[in-house]
Amino acid sequence: MFIVFEGIDGTGKTTQARMLNEWLTRKGNQTLLVREPGETVLGKKLRKIILEEDHGLCDVAELGLYLVDRAEHIDKVVKPALEQNIIVISDRYVDSTVAYQCYGKKIFSEAVTRRLNGMFSFNVMPDKVFVLDMDAQEALDRVGVRGEKDNYESKDIEFFFRAQTYYRKLRTFGPRYSYLNANQEPEELHNLIKKEVQQLLL
Repeated sequence: MFIVFEGIDGTGKTTQARMLNEWLTRKGNQTLLVREPGETVLGKKLRKIILEEDHGLCDVAELGLYLVDRAEHIDKVVKPALEQNIIVISDRYVDSTVAYQCYGKKIFSEAVTRRLNGMFSFNVMPDKVFVLDMDAQEALDRVGVRGEKDNYESKDIEFFFRAQTYYRKLRTFGPRYSYLNANQEPEELHNLIKKEVQQLLL
């Protein structure tokens, strides 16, 4: 099973992915918790370039780095784990590329971005995507409390409004997507996610 957490920065994706991973492990499941970008040797280098350095790359070149990271990530990490019946839980995946690069940065159309995602992910699709949503300003305020921001967390609020427009479209994308209010207490949100995952495990 391949489970993904999506949403703009500050909505609690990382926390919920970790909590789900810990719960599944306690239940005796073999799991793998991953994030994008940065799970392979190459990915760690690309994550540093994209998120931490003043790289000066054009937006299309930066998108290329995300896609290269994804191809390595799927080929070297995700596919081998799924083939061994390991539950993979990912903090971000293909929808982040559509939300941030297509909607946020306005690089390519949604159709073109989806085609690129398909090619560089080998068309490996998640079984369940949890989309966490909350007011964009409140989410960014949460990020600010954490301290120093990365290159994306530092973007203006309009960038996140555009990205959020896409995430909110996912409510209409069918049962693979579960759209959740992230304003709840972490444990309350975790309980909702657990119920859905339990149904998938039956």
